[in-house]
Amino acid sequence: TGRDSTWSTELWSFSTAVPERPGSFSLLSPPNGSSFTELPFDLVWEESSDPDPEDTLNYEVEFALDDMFRDPIVVDAGRNTTFTVDSTLELEDLSWHFWRVRAVDGNTEGRYSDQSWYIELDLFVKGLNAEIPEVFELAAVYPNPVNASTTIRVALPARDQVMVRVVNILGQEIANLYHGTLPAGYHELHWSPTIASGVYFVALQGKEQGTDLKKIVIMK
Repeated sequence: TGRDSTWSTELWSFSTAVPERPGSFSLLSPPNGSSFTELPFDLVWEESSDPDPEDTLNYEVEFALDDMFRDPIVVDAGRNTTFTVDSTLELEDLSWHFWRVRAVDGNTEGRYSDQSWYIELDLFVKGLNAEIPEVFELAAVYPNPVNASTTIRVALPARDQVMVRVVNILGQEIANLYHGTLPAGYHELHWSPTIASGVYFVALQGKEQGTDLKKIVIMK
């Protein structure tokens, strides 16, 4: 058009940063296929690295009944590289559970651990005999008094969601040993107490079938 063009005297530059995913990492323990008859136990994995220096990595642990992780239970492990599995997680007993970890940086979809492993929970041993009990009760706690460990036998006339706890003489919860659904029959729970010597009670509570108590004595 015949007009003169004027250019700025300063030359600036800019770059577009593309967020990068956290680095790969592996599960460490327990070994794949481990079986557990007592809670709690720890899951351990490697620390991931993030190429973006301003990012903070957190970890999520996923549990599922199949290796496709359909309908998973997801728990936040924070910045830790360990997670303690205890009765509050309410994983289904007498089952295999697949688990994996996701490193989350907040800017990308994150990265899953290189492996997904499985563990077996066998907190109760079913099939002690074919007989179905007539009474909902704590059938036995033996040995009692308890030193290193004891076995708690539960009798269920029908399938029920049950909770097994240890309480003190004031009724205050000391330990939550089991919370889940069990079929009709006799079941055993093995417990190695780490509490102080004294008198306690094992409390059995069923969603549909009531409660039962048995006194135990811990002697260390």
